[in-house]
Order: sequence, then C-alpha cells, then structure tokens
Amino acid sequence: MFIHFEVITDAPTTQTRFHCNTVSGHACTIKDFIGGGGQGEVYRADLDGKALALKWYFSEQATPAQKINLEALIRAGAPSAQFLWPMDLVLDNYATASGFGYIMPLREPRFKGIVDLMKRRIEPSFYALSTASLQLAQAFLELHAKGLCYRDISFGNVFFDPNSGDIQICDNDNVAIDDGMAISGVLGTPRFIAPEIVRGAAVPSTQTDLFSLSVLLFYLLHIHHPLEGQREADIKCFDLPAMTQLYGINPLFIFDPTNKRIIRCAVFTTTLWNTGRCIRLFYATLYSSVYGWFARSAGTHSGK
Repeated sequence: MFIHFEVITDAPTTQTRFHCNTVSGHACTIKDFIGGGGQGEVYRADLDGKALALKWYFSEQATPAQKINLEALIRAGAPSAQFLWPMDLVLDNYATASGFGYIMPLREPRFKGIVDLMKRRIEPSFYALSTASLQLAQAFLELHAKGLCYRDISFGNVFFDPNSGDIQICDNDNVAIDDGMAISGVLGTPRFIAPEIVRGAAVPSTQTDLFSLSVLLFYLLHIHHPLEGQREADIKCFDLPAMTQLYGINPLFIFDPTNKRIIRCAVFTTTLWNTGRCIRLFYATLYSSVYGWFARSAGTHSGK
C-alpha cells in the first residue's frame, strides 16, 4: 500500500501541517518531530487514530535502490514483534517518486537506549539485562532465518525495558538479503563493524551481524567494548589509522587468556566467579561464546 504525502498550510496560524493519504483513503497526520540521523528525520504520526512513526529520507538518501529495498521489506513483513518494521511507503508525489519515507510502529516510552545504560541514567537488574540479551539473540536469529542481514547492529538501533528486559529494534529499513553482493549501502557503525568489513575484505552479512551482536551483548553486560583494553589505552592519537588497527587489522579480545598483557578486571572476576551458580553459568556461557567468536576473528584477521 502506497501513501501520498501532502503539505497543507494553515494560514490563520501561519503553521504548516503535514498529512499523508493512502490510496485506499486512510488519513495520516504528522504531529511532531522525534529525531534525526544521517539518513533522514523521524516524526510522530497518527494513522486512523493509531500512533505511528514516520521516517522521511533526506534527498540524497532517497535513492531508487533504497526504495526498492523498502518495498521488499514491506512485502516480507517483520520477522518478529520486536522489530519496528516498515509498514507502508510514503511518497511526496504519487506520480513521481522523487522523495519518500515510510511508516512504522512507534517505540513505546518504556524502552530505553543502551546509551542510557552506559551513562547510568537507568540501573536495570541482571535479570533484565540477561532477558534483553536472550531476546536480542532470538530476534536476530529469526531475522537471519529469513535470509536477511541487519547490517548495522549498534547502540542507536536497539532499545530495552530496564524493568522487564523486553526489547525493540528500530531502523529496519537497512535490512537486506544476505546474498554476499551488498556492494553499496550501510556498512555499519564504527566500533561495531566486523574487522573484515573495516579492512575492506567483506561486505555485511549474517556472519558480520554476529560480530556486531557480540559487541552489543558485551556492552550490555560489561559496559565496555570487548576490543578496548591495554592496547587502546596505549594509543596516543586515536585517529582513523589507530581505529583501523584496533578494530580491523589487529583486533584482540581484552579477555583473551593467551594474551600475556591481559589485565584482569577485579569487577569482572568478582562478577564472573563469586556470584550464584545461575549467574556464573550464564556469564561463563556468554564469555565462551564471545571469546570463541573473537578468537576465530582474530585468527582470521592476523593470519594465524
């Protein structure tokens, strides 16, 4: 279902109101600005009395390839309820598609960003963090099972309820088929991009998604990046060459037991070994999974 985008000027109040009209006659009113990013801006909208969000692309981002991808995602439908999936395409002119956006479900206020956790604006329990971790793993498993890759797993795209651990995943318009042919489009967010992509040796795929997910889970549970250890602290000028070396050419997991320079954090050790059996088991499993991934990656990237 396509939506026609129309601007109506309210002369008496000198304000501009935005309205969307579907081909089948559904009316959508754009209420207010929510936020913006590199691709476009997001607005709060009302469609037949239901609160939704509308993302409108900047002109340079409104490419034919992006539009084709959006249409495919709308036809495919969301892998699970956690994804705030594109629902309808919005056009600025129904006859010509010179600009466009899409409508998606609106994120509930109870869901907070990972940045809120990093800055201690929220203090979720370990139960909530572990629930969020498990739900994230399950959600991306369901996405990958459909032959799709997310391409940009990072802080800005994942939200969770600090009380229950429930998650929501946004910015799903960059999801694409995992066919190994993605030579353009989004490559990811710095610090979350897989080393092989940083080095220019690969394109986004389900496998590189797993790397980004590992980094995100590590941030959730340790409030830190898994590659930023003593070597990162030794860098005098953290410029692009230094970042490429740390995150791409020579990545090293900070808890790699074969690394003689490892500095074992007392907080990590206490959390890992001196808590209850259930928590130890969960952490040990996660530790093994994350370490295994980084060990395989490091071996691949260092030529071992």
